[in-house]
Amino acid sequence: MSEVKTHLITDESIGGVLREYVEVDRKAKVGDYVIDKNDVRKVLRQSEIGVTLGDAYYGLRHGCYRTLESTEIVQIIGTRYRLVDRKAEIGEKVIIVET
Repeated sequence: MSEVKTHLITDESIGGVLREYVEVDRKAKVGDYVIDKNDVRKVLRQSEIGVTLGDAYYGLRHGCYRTLESTEIVQIIGTRYRLVDRKAEIGEKVIIVET
């Protein structure tokens, strides 16, 4: 069984909480995070033949990066929590995000 590689990235959509991302085997799209030589980078542009990560361009067929996909796991002060979309029950922790 292969080891799943996870990465923590600040998720501004939920108030800057650290969210776990896993490496997946698919082509990246604009807005996706990728691992590029152990650095987390965001895809800024894409074409049929590659993606632009900041100042670098990568052809899709070269496999120079790994795409990251978000999970429902967040970390707050070192403790892992699973995000669920339902009404909270008494005693549960909630994340409040202004819209």
